[in-house]
Amino acid sequence: MKPPRKGEFTPRWTTDAHGNRVLHGLDVEETKFHEAYLRSRTTDEQRRRSGEKLKARRLRFLELHEKHELARRQAIDADAKKSARNPKIG
Repeated sequence: MKPPRKGEFTPRWTTDAHGNRVLHGLDVEETKFHEAYLRSRTTDEQRRRSGEKLKARRLRFLELHEKHELARRQAIDADAKKSARNPKIG
């Protein structure tokens, strides 16, 4: 039996109805914000100058991350239930 590939049991990504690659549970704009937030780097000076703006961005990120994690876990659960109903042989 082959070992599972990285991410096989924890799918992050899916495709929406329009063929866009999105995070589970998020739309295109939410996915863009989520991923941009993860890539962003802020210096201590930037944080000091724009504390409220960064706080609002962080809260939005956390909201989207929770939404994504819930949908991702639901997808894992649905896959597990499907596999239990239709076990693979061999």
